[in-house]
Amino acid sequence: MTVQLLGINHRTADTDLRGRLALDEPHLRALLTELAGAAPEVVALSTCNRTELYAAAASDVTPTLLRRLSAHTCVSEDEIASHCYMLHGQSAVHHLLSVAAGLDSLVVGEGQILGQVRHAWDAGRAAGTTGPTLNTLFRYALQAGKEIRSQTVVARGATSVAHAAVELARKELSTLSGRNVLVLGAGETGRVAALNLISAGAGRLAIANRTFARAEVLASSLKGEAVPFDELPRALRDADMLIACSSSQQPLVTREMLRDATEDRHGSPLLVVDIAVPRNVEPARELPNLVLYDMDDIQRLCERNKHARSMAARRAQRNIEEWGERFDRWQRERDAVPLITQLRSHAEQVRHEELHDTLQALPDLSERERAAVEMLSHSLINRLIHQPLVWLRQNSTEEQRRALGEMWKAQTEEGTDEDSE
Repeated sequence: MTVQLLGINHRTADTDLRGRLALDEPHLRALLTELAGAAPEVVALSTCNRTELYAAAASDVTPTLLRRLSAHTCVSEDEIASHCYMLHGQSAVHHLLSVAAGLDSLVVGEGQILGQVRHAWDAGRAAGTTGPTLNTLFRYALQAGKEIRSQTVVARGATSVAHAAVELARKELSTLSGRNVLVLGAGETGRVAALNLISAGAGRLAIANRTFARAEVLASSLKGEAVPFDELPRALRDADMLIACSSSQQPLVTREMLRDATEDRHGSPLLVVDIAVPRNVEPARELPNLVLYDMDDIQRLCERNKHARSMAARRAQRNIEEWGERFDRWQRERDAVPLITQLRSHAEQVRHEELHDTLQALPDLSERERAAVEMLSHSLINRLIHQPLVWLRQNSTEEQRRALGEMWKAQTEEGTDEDSE
């Protein structure tokens, strides 16, 4: 079974395409169901910065993954193909290990991705689309991510996209002290954004969410105000800035709402930082008194600031290599089991036949002598096949195992033909 990957991320696709390929929970479960027949094992990972489909199969299934992702998202195959990457074998393995470690994130070393990788794996297991290969790979990826964070400095001072959004706001507004801030979205990203806003000295904090109860829980924990979703236009008019990070698949802040919120602001523009994928805010950069940033702007900011951890990230690549080799050893050993079983069975059959003929020719042997001959036959066979079996487990390639299997099958069939003559 070969690990295969079809994906797009912040390096290959802009915010618009990532948004159209993003999968919320119901769509992710539905896509897994559709992919169940495409490969023996499949996991789908979808975040604001990537949509990736991992598969384990004997043949190349990436064209099928592309076709079904296109049909599910209504994005043409040509458009996806022109912005995606298709990786196989160790390249796909190393990519997932790097993703889990935060080395492939927009903000190098960010911590949220580890939980997102675990969630993707859990969703695959719940849907019944995983098996031994991807279960082992994702377990290794989570272990590698934890190890790299604890043994290297790659995550030291690492920030999230939400933190980057707050830093961008601080730069744009000079200071957040005393500012009225509004967070749209009460999930994990909204919580991180709100905490960073408070740490930056923001004044009044308001939380809006499509489910008001979730907004109330988060606002209460942070001493902020929960805003009913139907009062979002009013909250926008009162805000100095908005950080939008809801998981909605459709824009929640329309151009009309922005136009209404930016009228009569007396020279104090409304700052909007939309870090949701798909976008929460309709593009309206042409409106006066509005400063609008999205994930593409955040990416450019992170590109300028990523060099501080680049050396640590390079050192972490050694950990990635070690975990990749560990998975490769596991896969070789597992893939060799059927052939090893076949060879052991054939060797035992030959031993049994030769022992039977020998004992038939020596009828006067005592029970002790017969036992000694049988023990000798066991010892000879085990010593003869031990080293070849170790090599099969640790070093053989798929092509070598296939050739050996065909050779042993042919030899077995020849032996059967000779016995029947």
